[in-house]
Amino acid sequence: MDCPRCKTFGNVVEMKAASLNNIEIDLCEECGGIWFDKQELGKATNISKEDIDRFTEVLGNAKEFDKSRDTELECPRCNVPLFKYRYMYTSNIYIDECDKCEGVWIDKGELLAIVNYLEEASKIDPEKEAAILTKVKQIKHEYEQREKEFMDSLVTLDDRSRNPVSRAFGEVLQSIYSFLYKRGL
Repeated sequence: MDCPRCKTFGNVVEMKAASLNNIEIDLCEECGGIWFDKQELGKATNISKEDIDRFTEVLGNAKEFDKSRDTELECPRCNVPLFKYRYMYTSNIYIDECDKCEGVWIDKGELLAIVNYLEEASKIDPEKEAAILTKVKQIKHEYEQREKEFMDSLVTLDDRSRNPVSRAFGEVLQSIYSFLYKRGL
């Protein structure tokens, strides 16, 4: 299987099969890129940073490519264009995926960047968490207040009613609505 990154620069470099904590991957020793078959990247993100560091040291001599010349890559398995997208939609890490075989190409250093991003994203700031919980409680209270006001508006008596039967019927309906509302029905 030929490296999709090196191929865009006119070099045909065959990738080498390798194992990353029992995950069979293909890597390019020339540019340091890694090809993950379907769902292998997800498994690789669960590997410790130390293990990834040790693994990527092997690729330390790989050449850096000029990202300003970044072009569309072709899937090394299917020979169709890869779709470039932002990893997790909020990171600054761009990866390339094949819509057909669902394989993923990442460039040199991006695996460690992904693991660092996921680690940072999983940290919980106690102050932010407390602020969010306070806001959620406030929203819940406002919702309950508006719901009560709405229910009360449905059962408000028409004080203009002069007919004693209509007035009595309205009072009965108001009692039923209030009873059901208090019971959560």
